[in-house]
Amino acid sequence: AAGAKPSARRVEPDVYRPPASSDATSGGGVSVQIFFAHDSALLTADAKSELDKLGQALVAPELAQERWFIEGHTDASGSDGYNEDLSQRRAFSVMSYLVQNHRIRPELLIPVGKGESELYDPNDPNSNINRRVRVKPAGD
Repeated sequence: AAGAKPSARRVEPDVYRPPASSDATSGGGVSVQIFFAHDSALLTADAKSELDKLGQALVAPELAQERWFIEGHTDASGSDGYNEDLSQRRAFSVMSYLVQNHRIRPELLIPVGKGESELYDPNDPNSNINRRVRVKPAGD
């Protein structure tokens, strides 16, 4: 289109990207968050890039024996039952990627579907920032 600026990278539709200065540790403790498109458990290119960094860290000797929660979350736009299922699928999507691509032992990963019970932004329950998986140490 006339006047359109070329993009240096492909943009995933409707997927929240935290600001570069954000540490995205909502809920306390050290955590990593992976964001999803609306009504999707498919990993985006950005999500895979973040999971590749995480996977490299999790196989390091100091973390290789640690257990991790893989918490799936949704926004509030669906029914409670649907959101529970979608959040579980998101958690399993992240877990499968880490197991298959980084050889993380599955028994060290604990997938949990939280649905819309722990919104990242409770003031905007349908915001795309709420569509995420949080990976955090099981010791928290």
